[in-house]
Amino acid sequence: MGNDDACPHGAASERDLWGWTMADDLLKLQFQGAAEFAQSKGELARAQIFTRLAETVDSIEPGILDAYYDLFEDLPDQETDQELMSGVGRTWVPETASEYVKEFISRRTGGA
Repeated sequence: MGNDDACPHGAASERDLWGWTMADDLLKLQFQGAAEFAQSKGELARAQIFTRLAETVDSIEPGILDAYYDLFEDLPDQETDQELMSGVGRTWVPETASEYVKEFISRRTGGA
């Protein structure tokens, strides 16, 4: 591959291309699943928030998305993600997927 135009994040290698594509897809699926679940529970406002988050995943800066996935190495990271997901539309309303990811990183790195 090696063509910067081939990857939405400007990555230069095939590994980067597939890594970003998979990371984007996983996060989109997570938000889409949460939207469907919220909608099935009659939580339409939360469903709309999760839908918006899914729609904005492609705008996350590559380095931030990479840091997000690099932190998923142990159970506390997954628990932090579950806490954040549970709080969406209840205790906080992220405007974009980037805001969600940055909050996760901040919590896992001690508010850096």
